[in-house]
Amino acid sequence: MPVTLLMGSLDEAALRAELARWGPYAEELAAIDDATVVRLGTGHWPQFSAPAALARALVEAFAEDAPREDAPA
Repeated sequence: MPVTLLMGSLDEAALRAELARWGPYAEELAAIDDATVVRLGTGHWPQFSAPAALARALVEAFAEDAPREDAPA
């Protein structure tokens, strides 16, 4: 299952470095085969500080993971 992590200020390297200090959380992220980290460049509440950027990132994440019409059932 593809996973998209929308981060306010952390990029993927910073997220992984932070989680490495948290033990099991880093293991959970490492166990995901298809993880994409998207840095929004916002603070803790992007729905207030950058709602348009958050909305675009959500739409893009869902569009990437949506089943294609030509995919076998």
